[in-house]
Amino acid sequence: FDVRTYLHYLGGRDQNTLTYARQEELAGMGSSFGPTPEGWMREYFRQARVVHALVQKWKERSAATHASLLTRLQDRRTGVRDGNFRITRGKLYFRRPLPFALDLLLELFQVVARHGAGLRPETERWIRDHLSQISPSTPDVWSRFQGILTSPFAYDALVAMHQTGVLVRLFPEFRFIDCLVIRDFYHRYTVDEHTLLTIKHLHDLHP
Repeated sequence: FDVRTYLHYLGGRDQNTLTYARQEELAGMGSSFGPTPEGWMREYFRQARVVHALVQKWKERSAATHASLLTRLQDRRTGVRDGNFRITRGKLYFRRPLPFALDLLLELFQVVARHGAGLRPETERWIRDHLSQISPSTPDVWSRFQGILTSPFAYDALVAMHQTGVLVRLFPEFRFIDCLVIRDFYHRYTVDEHTLLTIKHLHDLHP
């Protein structure tokens, strides 16, 4: 809200484009902004990510509410089964309730990496409820993680792991590049997104 208000003030009209030059002007102007453009833009991206996730969930709940009974029955019949999981309308969920285990969590993201599926809200809740049980010191995490990296939709799985907090729990060093902004004209993305997109482009280059 503060960003939008200041953009209107500086532009003298209803102008909502957060340009490179406007970032410089906004730095240090208000209580919501830090002293440097890099610092407050990093926080801006973190908050924007939360808002985006909330809007997506609202849209999915709205669509599910308005789906007909026939549509729901068709979804159940045409969904994809993969191990402990099922994918319906591009969203992944458990076929039956299961207790948390790291192997199960990594299996979940391997299914995402194979099919490019998103996560149903209840699947995300299951993950977030057990984040404290994920430790980077767990043996053989890297060897199991390789299966995700080498799958066709590795980028989708990594994004899901990042958004649910799993990536940072497994690899705490990733926190240092989370929403990190490099302010020059050659960097279109934050460092974390740039890193994940690099993996996606490597997959795209593979024949």
